[in-house]
Amino acid sequence: MFAKTARNVSLILVLVSCLFFGYTCIGSKRDRDNFLRKYQQKKRETQGLKNCYQLREGVRKDIWFAEENKMRLHNRIESNFSKLTLLPREEKIDIIESMYNIKGWIQEKLYREGPIMSQQLRYFEADHGIYRYIPQTFETGNLSLSLYKLPGNELPSSCNPKDAFLRGVAQEASLKISGKVPLFEAKQFQASVTKAAP
Repeated sequence: MFAKTARNVSLILVLVSCLFFGYTCIGSKRDRDNFLRKYQQKKRETQGLKNCYQLREGVRKDIWFAEENKMRLHNRIESNFSKLTLLPREEKIDIIESMYNIKGWIQEKLYREGPIMSQQLRYFEADHGIYRYIPQTFETGNLSLSLYKLPGNELPSSCNPKDAFLRGVAQEASLKISGKVPLFEAKQFQASVTKAAP
């Protein structure tokens, strides 16, 4: 008699557990329909968003990277003015900044010459460029590009073309800001050596 009662109680507990699980964990048709309705509504709202933009003046982007020797490399892009645009794309938003009258500094390396810290850097100027926030990339064309070796470890506020050891022009350039080290590429670069590197 006790075994039969224990079996019935166990069976009732299993049945109650299954009902509880089914009620709390498996959604009803109404729950699924509500979820799908809200998902479709959110999707329509996102697709209904229009491009929006903001005009900005005196734009400056400072980007820092840590080297393996624990020194920090500094990159800076300045623009007289820019147009920041938000472009809704399905379930995400692209953020693109068109920059005008651009100056850029890219520290390639910092090193010590005796007791003095020195830096090697690229300096460029361009009329127009595009900065994409995701992924972090900067692209420009028809730019003048100069390479410098200067004392100190801070970016200068300006660069004298006479101090460059290499100067030239490039049809296109891109700066990819991902990973540990930024990747700068210049295509169709025509250069001339202006003086012997120290």
